[in-house]
Amino acid sequence: MKSGYMQTGVSALGVVAVVVAACGPEAKVGTAEVCTSAPSQAIANLNAVAEANEACSTDADCTTIALGGSCFDACTRTVNQAGKGALDRATVPIEAGPCKEFSAAHCEKVVPPCAPPSPPVCKEGRCQ
Repeated sequence: MKSGYMQTGVSALGVVAVVVAACGPEAKVGTAEVCTSAPSQAIANLNAVAEANEACSTDADCTTIALGGSCFDACTRTVNQAGKGALDRATVPIEAGPCKEFSAAHCEKVVPPCAPPSPPVCKEGRCQ
């Protein structure tokens, strides 16, 4: 009877060791947090770049681009012609950082319903 108790005790210790190893100091940020924070961070970073690239003089200065990546979709934004390149360059570190974490956490990308974009216009010196 005593040996049966010891076997149960060893099994329980084995389970505790596995749980502690999975939740130890090396454990990454919770999956749910990565799945929400990575897209939010990516969108915020790209929106800041887009806002810095809205200056225009005429409608021809403006273009509408898709704003998305492997971990997020934010429909479209209207920026000036230089803004497209700036957004393309800004996407590289986002894909290497937050989107890579998003992928490693096996998160699922949420694609919102997007209305068709209006033709880009320059209004009061800003692309819209």
